[in-house]
Amino acid sequence: MASLAARRAKDYTVKVVSTGFAVFAIFLLAWILWTLISRGLPALNLNVFTKVTAPPGQGGGLLNAIVGSLIQIGIALAIGGPIGLFAGTFLAENGKGTKIGSAARFVNDILLSAPSILV
Repeated sequence: MASLAARRAKDYTVKVVSTGFAVFAIFLLAWILWTLISRGLPALNLNVFTKVTAPPGQGGGLLNAIVGSLIQIGIALAIGGPIGLFAGTFLAENGKGTKIGSAARFVNDILLSAPSILV
């Protein structure tokens, strides 16, 4: 068995190396964030939000992307809102001990455990 001094030396070495890598990773992330802010902030103005995307090489905005995202949110809310409301009401009032209630709870648990970016 390794001596106590050897184990402490290995422990200290691993702590120093892992701390160094963590500091280096934080430095890289801070550098990326600084570059993003310093180069992107001057280009951020009202035209970005009020103009549609122009052909490459010309100035343009993000209006069509923003509107498209809002349309997708509206469609998802129109479909998912009533389903969620009715499923929740059913489970609270009638779903105790029934097969469909157990299935709805199971599907709900699966959807809650999956990261939303994958769904």
